[in-house]
Amino acid sequence: MKYTILFISIFSFIFGGQRPGDKAVRAGADAFYNYEYEKSIKILTKARKDYPEHPGVHVAWAAAHWRYEEANLTIEEVYANFERNLSEIVTVYDSLVAKYPDEQEYKLYQGTAKGLNARIHLGQKKWVSTLISAYQGFRIIQKAKEKDPYLTDAYLPIGIVEYYAGMSNVLVKAGAEMFGLNASKVEGIRKMEIAATKSTWAWTESMSILSFIYQFIDINESRGLELSKLLSEKYPKNYDYHVHYAFSLIQTGAL
Repeated sequence: MKYTILFISIFSFIFGGQRPGDKAVRAGADAFYNYEYEKSIKILTKARKDYPEHPGVHVAWAAAHWRYEEANLTIEEVYANFERNLSEIVTVYDSLVAKYPDEQEYKLYQGTAKGLNARIHLGQKKWVSTLISAYQGFRIIQKAKEKDPYLTDAYLPIGIVEYYAGMSNVLVKAGAEMFGLNASKVEGIRKMEIAATKSTWAWTESMSILSFIYQFIDINESRGLELSKLLSEKYPKNYDYHVHYAFSLIQTGAL
């Protein structure tokens, strides 16, 4: 759960409208969730060249590289490459936000990219830098959501933070509420369910997180089974989804 919160839902914040490049980026994301990282990188690298103003393609590309390199490079190389790729895409998003200041989708991805620096700082045990990066990225996402209430993909990161704050001590809850968040597990789940059922792309990561929550934390056996079944059928090469589905079958007495 902590891993998911800190590596906030890289592929999840994709817009609702149709844009040039949607099909290619969707194919890259599907390959990512199906644990086909090399295929995902190939698709997304081409998509970056063909559709450089696509909101989600750059952060998706960086994420695919990160996951592939985790299994093939040393930890030092992984973090060095991830830091370099994030620096590159943050520059791209800064330019896109300057060019399209009223399009909140670009700010959503800008915040996502900047927030991912927290993952690097965490691995380096730089606790203060981790918190600062996570906060800076989240505030950009939060402000984008405030300006565009139809940005349903933003419900996922906000829901995750609210859920986590709802599980935490009084100080964390107070801090969350200072930033206009509802430090409540119930509210966090409600927002993640909105993302799972109403967003265009955030549904994948939302369902994955909710499946885990319903199986192991706030038990909802029937909903956990429903979500894990959908994910395992959609991504047959993702063995983690199959494990969760099998667990749900056992949990509900269906296996």
